Amino acid sequence: MFYRMSCAMKSEKGLLKSQKGFTLVELMVVVIIIGILVAIAIPVYNNVTSNAAERACQASLRTVDGAAAQWVAGGSGRTLADVDAISTLVEAGLLKAAPTCPDGGALTITDGVAACPNGHTY
Repeated sequence: MFYRMSCAMKSEKGLLKSQKGFTLVELMVVVIIIGILVAIAIPVYNNVTSNAAERACQASLRTVDGAAAQWVAGGSGRTLADVDAISTLVEAGLLKAAPTCPDGGALTITDGVAACPNGHTY
């Protein structure tokens, strides 16, 4: 009888020892590593999105300036100073719609030079 109980206890102990898994320390190390990677990735992501918005605004400014130059070239006696609003370029068919800055705000044009309300330049 005692022999049967000792065999059963050995088999239970063997079963417990043969179970595979991660320890709490190993899991905590993985969580810490993931936290460090996220701490590095978030500022990089924010910087990339900020640069992309600035580049998009610069492209819109170049487009407006190009449309203003086409408007001046298309009429006799026109100068860049005559371009007083982006709506003039839209009505002339040189722009489909008035472009906006991705950071918010509508682009303006003064004396033929496009400007961004957020200070983006090219």
